[in-house]
Amino acid sequence: MRASFFEFNIGAYGLFAAQQGLSVTSNNITNTNTVGYSRQVITQQAGKALPNAGIGMVGTGVNVTGIERIRNSYLDTKIWAQKPILGEYRVKSEQLALVEGVFGEPSEVGFTAIFNDFFDSLDDLSKIPDEGERKVALMQNMKSFTQYFNSTASSLEKYQRDLNFEVTNKVDEINIISRRLESLNKQIYQAEIYSGGMANALRDERELQIDRLSEI
Repeated sequence: MRASFFEFNIGAYGLFAAQQGLSVTSNNITNTNTVGYSRQVITQQAGKALPNAGIGMVGTGVNVTGIERIRNSYLDTKIWAQKPILGEYRVKSEQLALVEGVFGEPSEVGFTAIFNDFFDSLDDLSKIPDEGERKVALMQNMKSFTQYFNSTASSLEKYQRDLNFEVTNKVDEINIISRRLESLNKQIYQAEIYSGGMANALRDERELQIDRLSEI
C-alpha cells in the first residue's frame, strides 16, 4: 500500500521537529561550560486534527511552538534577595582580615606584645625607680610602643585610601552593569517583537548581569 502525500507531510513535520530538537541539544552541549547559560528545550504540540470521513479525527503531525529555557524565575528572585547579604559579609571578612594584618594579631610582635612589654617595664621601674637598666628598658619599650602606633596609624590611613578607591571602582562597576542592563532590555524587547519568540541568549545575559549586580 502506497503512502499518500498526507502521510509524507506528517513524516516531514516529525523530521523537522526532531531536527529542531537535535539543534537545541547540540547547543546545550556546546554551552555546558558557558557561565550563565540556561538549558533549553523545544516545545511542541500536535497539529490540528482533521475530520476523517465520519470516523473521528485524523492527526496531522507535530508543530514546534518554541524554544524555552529551563530556569525558575522564583528561585532567581530568592537568590538575588540573598546575594547582597552574601556580598556584604564576604567584603567584611576580607576587610577585617586586612585590619587584623595591620594590628599584627595574633602574633608575638603585635599589639598585645607591645602593649604588655610597655606596661611590664613601667611596672618594673615603679618598684625600683633608681635602677638605670629599668629606665633604659622603659625608654626602649616606650620607643617601640610609639613606633608601633605611628606605623599602625600610617597603615590605617593607607588602608582607608585603598577602600575609598575600591568604593569608587564599585560605583563605576554598578554604572557599567546598569548601562548594560538597559541595553539588554532594549535588545530583548526588539528581538521578541520581531521574532515572536523568546530571546533566550539575551535573557541569560541579562540575568547574569543581575547576578553580578546583586553581589555588589
